[in-house]
Amino acid sequence: MLRAGLQTPVTLVIYNIRTKEEFASLVGRTIELDSAMLLKKLNDEKFCSLLNSDTNNVLSHFIVDNYSFYWNTSLDIFLDKMKTAYNNFWTDERKTKAAALHLTPEEATTLASIVEKEVIRDKELPVVAGVYLNRLKIGMPLQADPTLVFAMRDFDAQRITSRHKEFDTPFNTYRYRGLPPGLICMPRKKSIDAVLNFEQHNYLYFVANPDLSGYSIFSKTYQEQMHNAALYQKKLNQLNIH
Repeated sequence: MLRAGLQTPVTLVIYNIRTKEEFASLVGRTIELDSAMLLKKLNDEKFCSLLNSDTNNVLSHFIVDNYSFYWNTSLDIFLDKMKTAYNNFWTDERKTKAAALHLTPEEATTLASIVEKEVIRDKELPVVAGVYLNRLKIGMPLQADPTLVFAMRDFDAQRITSRHKEFDTPFNTYRYRGLPPGLICMPRKKSIDAVLNFEQHNYLYFVANPDLSGYSIFSKTYQEQMHNAALYQKKLNQLNIH
């Protein structure tokens, strides 16, 4: 194999990536490509502009999947393969669905990243997507806790506090209306499709079920939400989670 230059492909598994640094590190651990070179590219405004993107949401152009590469794959070849995967995923049908929601593919992916981090049970993905789309439709702040965790890089937080909500950043969806400027993680394909094929309903609120089953309780009114949230907060207090 050495004499003939033959190689066994290695598999790049993209999963649970939140930042550009994590993504570059994952790629650098999998293939010979220098992670610093990739990170520099992802932080290059000129490169991002070629993708009709910017440094905040450039990761939306990398589709979560398993990829086969040769160990000595160059940066250009790596990016070309990622571009092909992106174009294959974003079919005309998906683009049309995003446009019907008044979202670009990048914006749909940004919303999907929030939905991804809000949901434990995959069956709730389209339901939660519907909640956030309802909020966007009426101009209500998204008030998505995972955006606060991302903004502060407080990934081990077990509970959102006033410290998180008061942190001033465009990613704070309690302070600023609309979508944040970029992804808070690289969402799976099913999360993007959950946004594009969201469940239509009248829910505006949801909170984790205090039975800790991983499911949520959905509400149409603020009063219902406050009642359900109080039950969940009580459970966290009982477990001494602060």
